[in-house]
Amino acid sequence: KIAWIVTAVAVVVLAGLAVAGVVVRNTLATTQYGPTPLVEEYLQALVDGDAETAVGLIDPNVTGDERILLTNEIYQAAEGRPTEFEITTSTVSDNGATVDATVTMDSKRYDVRFALDKAGIRDVFFDDWTLVSGPEQALTVGYVATTPQVNGIDVDLAAVSAPAGASDSTTKVLPVLPGIYTFTAPLGTAYLTFGENQTVTVLPGQQDAQALVSFASTWTPQAENDALAQVSARIASCMNSDQFHPRDCPTTLEMTEPTYAVTGISRSW
Repeated sequence: KIAWIVTAVAVVVLAGLAVAGVVVRNTLATTQYGPTPLVEEYLQALVDGDAETAVGLIDPNVTGDERILLTNEIYQAAEGRPTEFEITTSTVSDNGATVDATVTMDSKRYDVRFALDKAGIRDVFFDDWTLVSGPEQALTVGYVATTPQVNGIDVDLAAVSAPAGASDSTTKVLPVLPGIYTFTAPLGTAYLTFGENQTVTVLPGQQDAQALVSFASTWTPQAENDALAQVSARIASCMNSDQFHPRDCPTTLEMTEPTYAVTGISRSW
């Protein structure tokens, strides 16, 4: 009887340990080894301004030139980055998972969704995960070839710029992370200006053309004043001449009868 009792107790203990092991395994599989830690790592990278970590977790799948705004220097210098986040739901299926979260920018919350795939086994008992998609943001640029800085960081945008004066059809869409981006206006001259710096706010998941940056040159007031002064001086020299064909004045009197003698010429404007 004692042997039976010992055996029964051992069986109960082992069964309890097995149940406890299953409970612990399932708990770890949805927490420490679940899909949410990877999403939390990505969102924390946004808060920290760590663009390289974010891009490493969700690759934007674009060329090297088009990644020019996805650097730590530029993103850390961006104002208005996300300040906090919260995981709201996590749903695991046979081959993947979906994680929903909110991201806070300027005290406003934005809903974002992430998709994950299982990527093998981790630590013997648990699924490994990889992020396959998340919120995608885009910023459209037109002519920015001579823009010297973005967020105060030196940058060369010539490779992604549209030609000067080109139509909107030649713009290029660049992937970015949520935040505020300030493009320094190109340097002008005494006669040409590109206006003020341009600032755009890119929200989580924003991919429309509202976030457009493009510079166009216009005449400065000095150019207008100098042009008018030169034209006025030329007109004055032509109007004051008493010659039938004033020198350096392309517009002259037209005569239907070239044999007429013309004297005492006086012009008015």
